[in-house]
Amino acid sequence: MADDQKRRTLLLSAFACKPEHGSEPGIGWGTLTLAAAIGNVVLLTSDANREYIGDAIDRLKSVEVHYVRAPFRLAQVGELGWRHRIDYLTWQLAAYRRAKVIVRTRRIDLIHHVTYGVSWMPSLLSLLNAPFVWSAGGIDTTPWRFFSCMALREGIREAARTILVRTLAFPVRVAMARQATLVLTTSDPSRFANPSGVRRHLQGGISAEDASRLQNGRSHCTPQPFRLLSVGRLVGLKGHGLALDAFARMQRALPDSEYWIVGDGPQRRWLEKRARALGCEASVKFLGELSRSEALRLYRDCDAFVHLSFHESFGYAVVEAMAAGLPVVCLKHGAPAVLVDSSVGFAIEPKSPGQVVSEVAAILLELASHPEIGAAIGSQAADRVASRWVWGLQVDVYRRLYSDALARK
Repeated sequence: MADDQKRRTLLLSAFACKPEHGSEPGIGWGTLTLAAAIGNVVLLTSDANREYIGDAIDRLKSVEVHYVRAPFRLAQVGELGWRHRIDYLTWQLAAYRRAKVIVRTRRIDLIHHVTYGVSWMPSLLSLLNAPFVWSAGGIDTTPWRFFSCMALREGIREAARTILVRTLAFPVRVAMARQATLVLTTSDPSRFANPSGVRRHLQGGISAEDASRLQNGRSHCTPQPFRLLSVGRLVGLKGHGLALDAFARMQRALPDSEYWIVGDGPQRRWLEKRARALGCEASVKFLGELSRSEALRLYRDCDAFVHLSFHESFGYAVVEAMAAGLPVVCLKHGAPAVLVDSSVGFAIEPKSPGQVVSEVAAILLELASHPEIGAAIGSQAADRVASRWVWGLQVDVYRRLYSDALARK
């Protein structure tokens, strides 16, 4: 089957696709590299990615790139929000028209919608006459009782998303699950229609170079105050408010401890104000948005990673922290709950804000008081990434997924 599949042609739709990136762009590029190792690939991606992909595409064999331009563009470069979502939807229309021509003029054995992995946005490529794999992301939502732990506007945004995912998006999931040959999701497959065609699969990884760089960098740590790290956009769903409360509580026992927060976003001012109200602003460093290389270097200077996100399709920052040998504290919610078990970190069931803050503070205090515990957990976390979450190790996983889809059709 492996030799036969190498002669197959795969059509990938990856609106976001950039080498040396995390999040959705990294998922797009990583999946492309795996598909290129399995068969011939025709890639549909946004024309905005041309400058990032550049000559990197030459390192991949048998990849034909179609840079598709949306009919119009509302969002500014780098802007995320409703304008960007509209641009994405119009891009899908243009990509569908291009894909129809491709399917008519050559044999396409399988189509894979890679990015964006959003369960409430349909992919028109499912209408084409070929086996179709849909990367649907997750359908987890922020629990209502946690909306008070974020800025008002962010709480409203999360409430709107929750209503959308639980109501209006339901018929989209039903239709897509019936159209798709295979659905890949981070959530419980039973929550989809036709669950027999749904696989729980986390789509993501890091390069072997990044994994080695992070793991080797950790060995050069020097003594320092106990330091926490969070990396991610400063938006409500990331749970920075909870982490800040937990840090403030822990700091009462360890006044020299520090909390570094990497990222920027609409909740930054609210978080800065909250740090002042909690009396820990002198120990909390808002480092803003950094380049990927700058952010990766920070892991070696920290002792624990806090990531209390409520819903994520993968969790790049979590995997990077694990690769750097940091114990991870996260919620038992979304993709991080699959990435983190008791051998590589701490996944907390989110029952109430007070309960989460109390448990996180206690865990952090234990890690600070017993560094050998964090070192042992971090070592296992690094080994886990090196053996499971490096992109190059996932070729056989995707070969089986694609074989499954072809067999089902």
